[in-house]
Amino acid sequence: FHVQTGYLQEAYGPDASYTGLATAMLAFFWRFSKNQQTLQLLDKIYTLMNHTVAPEPDGVIYGSSGFSHRTRAGWNAKQYGGGTRLMAAELDSAACWHRKPEKLALTETEFAKKLRWIDHSSIEFFRENPKYFVYGFEVFGRIWYTFPPIPIRQGAQFPVESAASFDRCFNQQFFFTRRPGYYLTAYTGKTSWKTTHWINRTPESALELWKEKDGVFTIDGQDTFSPLPGLQLFWTPGYGTSLISMNWVMQTHWNTRINLADGTADWPDYWSTMADANPSGGLARIRQSFRKSSAILNRALTYDDNRLTIETEVLEVPAGAEVIEQLPYVLKPGTTIEFHSEGKWSHVPTGSVDAIRWQNSGKAGTMLQFSEPVTVRPGKTFADSRVKITTMDAIAPNGKLKYTLSGF
Repeated sequence: FHVQTGYLQEAYGPDASYTGLATAMLAFFWRFSKNQQTLQLLDKIYTLMNHTVAPEPDGVIYGSSGFSHRTRAGWNAKQYGGGTRLMAAELDSAACWHRKPEKLALTETEFAKKLRWIDHSSIEFFRENPKYFVYGFEVFGRIWYTFPPIPIRQGAQFPVESAASFDRCFNQQFFFTRRPGYYLTAYTGKTSWKTTHWINRTPESALELWKEKDGVFTIDGQDTFSPLPGLQLFWTPGYGTSLISMNWVMQTHWNTRINLADGTADWPDYWSTMADANPSGGLARIRQSFRKSSAILNRALTYDDNRLTIETEVLEVPAGAEVIEQLPYVLKPGTTIEFHSEGKWSHVPTGSVDAIRWQNSGKAGTMLQFSEPVTVRPGKTFADSRVKITTMDAIAPNGKLKYTLSGF
């Protein structure tokens, strides 16, 4: 357990989805014990993890998993609901997940049916499905906040909804920046041992696990590519989340990749990550070396009220290699993406691109502007964990790239 950071570790690091399983169990423990240390622990974990997600204008919530060390989902798809409904009367950090009007989960008649099932069928069910026995409490989870009903604290908000700007650092592992015009999350931890389950996975071997159907790649099982320190999520008030990091494959990380001359990819080394904060506590710089080559990635961030500026430079680029800034984005219903080239917007890149914009049906959007025109290549679409991600590559000439992100 990383006490100072605020998470229960899984595979020697943070994991958004599995954290929900752990906090659900803690919430049940608190329900029966009223142990105050458990209450404080839950609030600490909820507070950290709530910083990793952001709600859309329509209420849908997205969260990154680029920092997750075991499973593919973000905190928005936490297992067992994270126990937040059980804690909604005690903690704002739990109540913010339950702001919509709700119907009681079980009527008295439905409750009676559950009890009859326990009396007459449960033993046979668990005998035939023994793996579910360890999750037995969750089969009846809704009962505990329905009889008697647990109220919900009013006025609770997610961190991203703060009216005030902030820079928050959690034990040099997570950085969160809120400005009037945007919200940025980043992960810079490197807590895992080198003998972890993803150590030998390459970009090529991870991609082979995903199968394409109707233009969308999906996967069976629990495989991930790797957590990677780096930028995690960019959000603007009118549009919501645009860029996001997921640990599914190398290409779904908001980070830098090198395409080598032999046709394989080189990628940032998890354990090499070094990060510096600015005077207010926000992330200022990330430095990473690469797994195969001697290349070094430097990333610098500058925060204005309504614009984030990102500068990347890769030193010692291998001969014949291509440096790529990966820009994976959430594919959302009712939104469009357009590319600006030679004074015109189009739905596909035509020539060198100097700007990209994502726009929703309400004409609100996120704008990405390059300091000079670059080659942009749309990639594949991946679907998992309640979200679709489309990958996109921006080619960094001479290993350097500068761009800004803002809302409109």
